[in-house]
Amino acid sequence: MNDQVVFLVGLFVTLLLFLGVSFTILEFRKMAKNPTKYKRPTDEDDDE
Repeated sequence: MNDQVVFLVGLFVTLLLFLGVSFTILEFRKMAKNPTKYKRPTDEDDDE
């Protein structure tokens, strides 16, 4: 039973990591296509 739990948790974490990486890659592709839409935080937050 313990081995099953460890396997399921490992699978879940791997899935989360995979989704996170895929989402990040998609976001970077969007930024590359629309550079004017996404400005760097340093450009806007000079006040702080």
